[in-house]
Amino acid sequence: MKKIVCALLIVCFAFSLVACGGGNKQPDLPAGYVRYSYNKLSFAYPEGWTQTSNAPLIIQDANTGNNFTVVVEPKVAFYDTMTAESYYNAYAPQFAAMGMTISNVTLKRETTNGLSVIRVSLTNQMQGITMQQTQFIVAVGEEHYTVSVTQVTQVPGLVENVFKTLYVPQ
Repeated sequence: MKKIVCALLIVCFAFSLVACGGGNKQPDLPAGYVRYSYNKLSFAYPEGWTQTSNAPLIIQDANTGNNFTVVVEPKVAFYDTMTAESYYNAYAPQFAAMGMTISNVTLKRETTNGLSVIRVSLTNQMQGITMQQTQFIVAVGEEHYTVSVTQVTQVPGLVENVFKTLYVPQ
């Protein structure tokens, strides 16, 4: 009898772990934001912004010039040990090829909604316009997703709202 009760308790415990989804709960949306899923990654952006490209994904606000870009690439080891300096050395030439200069590069490793996220913040300039860019780099399966938020006009809470809503639906 004890073995049967023990087996039932183990089964109930196993079902309770599965039922909770392992803690990967979909984050709440901030007021004025909509959820967007791109391949395996979900995030939120402000209502009223328009998708202007699909590959890479670009979502823009025509009023401010602010935008999101999402790039998916095969997973690479470079991100595992990347520093602000190695980011600058690797990407400054690519920005320069597009007529931009970058400065003030910072890098932090953070966690949100069960995801390990690399946050790269930088300032870029192009044709006399200064922009703040924040990139969230997330490994999902065998791919890296880079969600870039570029702000010409600062929007309070934008970067943090995107960060808090990064999520991998199950």
